Amino acid sequence: MRALFNTALLFAGAPSLLDNFVRSICPNAATISFLGVQAREVGIPQTTISYFEQLPTKFRYLNSTTVFYFDSSTGAVYVSEDEAKSWLLVDSVPSGDAADFIEHPYDNRIAYILTRGIKHYTTRDRGRTWHSFEVPMPPIRDIDPLSFHANPEKAGYVLYQGTQCGTEADSCIKETFYTTDGFSTEPKRLLSRTVACLFAGDLDSEEHEDLIVCHHNSGSPSLGVLLASSDFFVDEIREIDFGAGSRANRGVLSFLRVNQFLTVNVVSDGGGFGPGMVVYVTTNAKQWKRAHFPSSAELKRIFFFNFMGDMSAALAIGIPSLHSWRYNGLFISDVNGTYYVESLKHIHLPNSGPLDFRSLRSPSVALANQVENVVEVENDWELEPKVRTVITYNDGASWNPLDPPPLDMHGRPWDCGHHRAQNCSLHLHLNPKAHNPPTPPGYILGVGSVSGTLLPYEECDTYLSRDAGKSWMQVRHGPHKYASGDSGNILVLVNDQQPTDHVRYSTDAGVSWQKLKLDVTIRVHLLTTAPGATSQQFMLIGTLPNTHENKRIAVVHIDFSPTQGGQCTEQDVEKWYAQGRETDCVMGQKQWFWRRKPERDCYMGTAFNERGADLGACLCTDADFGCDYNYVLQAGQCAPLQSDSIPESACLDNPNEEEYKVLSGYRLVPGNACKREEGNMKDAPVMKSCVE
Repeated sequence: MRALFNTALLFAGAPSLLDNFVRSICPNAATISFLGVQAREVGIPQTTISYFEQLPTKFRYLNSTTVFYFDSSTGAVYVSEDEAKSWLLVDSVPSGDAADFIEHPYDNRIAYILTRGIKHYTTRDRGRTWHSFEVPMPPIRDIDPLSFHANPEKAGYVLYQGTQCGTEADSCIKETFYTTDGFSTEPKRLLSRTVACLFAGDLDSEEHEDLIVCHHNSGSPSLGVLLASSDFFVDEIREIDFGAGSRANRGVLSFLRVNQFLTVNVVSDGGGFGPGMVVYVTTNAKQWKRAHFPSSAELKRIFFFNFMGDMSAALAIGIPSLHSWRYNGLFISDVNGTYYVESLKHIHLPNSGPLDFRSLRSPSVALANQVENVVEVENDWELEPKVRTVITYNDGASWNPLDPPPLDMHGRPWDCGHHRAQNCSLHLHLNPKAHNPPTPPGYILGVGSVSGTLLPYEECDTYLSRDAGKSWMQVRHGPHKYASGDSGNILVLVNDQQPTDHVRYSTDAGVSWQKLKLDVTIRVHLLTTAPGATSQQFMLIGTLPNTHENKRIAVVHIDFSPTQGGQCTEQDVEKWYAQGRETDCVMGQKQWFWRRKPERDCYMGTAFNERGADLGACLCTDADFGCDYNYVLQAGQCAPLQSDSIPESACLDNPNEEEYKVLSGYRLVPGNACKREEGNMKDAPVMKSCVE
């Protein structure tokens, strides 16, 4: 490697005249109060600026300190080992050859640089050294070309999807290759005519740990079959049977893994409603079951699914409406991924997709934007939807609006008109495609408005919650990019509308804010920090109004360590308990995380990453249950979509005195761990009179 360029250490701000005077008479003293009590001198954040030619195509942290900057337009990859403070060009790859950068999802020491040819590069020490390898075909470009084994001890097990195209438009050949040593030796051919392959084995089963499933194109340009093997298709090759006949087995459109679920989209005849799709699901790649959706005419013919992998123990699927492309219905499964209930109607689908939905780091908490003017949007497909934001604390079993801050940042009440309850909710731009920096549990930063429905982005302000959305405060006028560090103690905001020469920051979790000059003016495109939100180092990337030595992109590294005291001790921290909307429990548990006490001056770092739960402390309540399959929430109660049928053996003697057992219409939220013995048994069967 060689040094990319010199970087300049810039100190934002300068000591005050009083500081200079104190130092002149007491050069060895920290800042001294007029009462004679010695206090720690509050330091100033330090900034370091580096310059690049183009914005990064990918910007990846491999761990808390090693960062990669990949620029596909110039085919260059840069690496930093100090959280983006200084950079080196990866010169082991010929200039301009890098076409993709892929980090290993299960081993943060390993990464790959792929080219458009057959020679590629890998590192096993976070970019310090690189090794080349060759595969007979160039990598496929329309999907991720690499698939990895989930067992960290088998980090060298990698599948490579290659493609080779001839002169004709439809003459491309796709093949999958594999390695068990991270391409240290020549890779072997796995299977030809593959659309995609992935490791799908059960890590708890030695026999099936190395199971590979491939979408094999059997001749049709769009359909195929699923083939499985536990020995790299050497002796064992079997066609997966969904138990629905050969038409289903050979009608595979696509498949993917979503958390613990393996899902397959299969062409269906629609049962009299025309062609559509069905989904088959498995959690062990052996027993497959068809996904069952509520008995609704609109769901008889489904053309597309949006899979969302953000629920604790269930599979979430967005299903487009037949009436408008501008929204989806959100459906959530049971623990097996088989039976689905409608969680939320009319989730907004932006023009660029994906669904307007944001899962938070706080357990079982998610935000969604729901279309309000549904009828108008259905009648005019070009009409812009009006959306409102709702939040769930139980993995989608129930949703509620966001309560606004009681006052704005100036201490003034909101002007919400006469219908305060209707017009005074907080709504947020969720920006699902945008980069959302890591946030500590319980912290939410967002851009939004206190209004009847969400205002345009440029008319919105910036808001903060420290209790997972139960309460909010307005922290800045106008839209800002945001990031959190040191477990929420450090918060950083930067203007997201126009070029700026400063950021605003807080070192007391948003109670007070300071201004930091950057010594450069940029239009910021990215503000972030290391995964886990525990670092004191932040990084922003922006476009310069004028080039600097023929470079138009600036990367500003900001070090906040001078602003905080020493390492926190156990006396400086306390447990913060996550809470539901109306209960002290979340998903049947009292879950806690460490936070710094408000009056302490220290940094937490990674010393207090421990989290825990008080098991058995929460009795089941109504909040732990949601509607069961074929039931829908109406007026606060789960009502059946179809009338109950009386069992053949019931109501035969004296109907006026008889009862029969029916489902309650409720189910325990998947993954919920509440204590059932003494709590609410809302999912227990109920007795119904024969004469009702």
